[in-house]
Amino acid sequence: MHFVRQGECIGINKSKTVTVNNVSADGYANATPMDTIEKLLNKWCKSNGIKL
Repeated sequence: MHFVRQGECIGINKSKTVTVNNVSADGYANATPMDTIEKLLNKWCKSNGIKL
């Protein structure tokens, strides 16, 4: 997770392991911004009848 000095989370890291011809490579990574995560989480909760 990425945090600012005030302790607010601004993004979540995600990484991927890629395998090509039996050779694995780790480290393909990026972060999803919290505003995107919040939209997706709200949509998922609404579609599953979950109240936060």
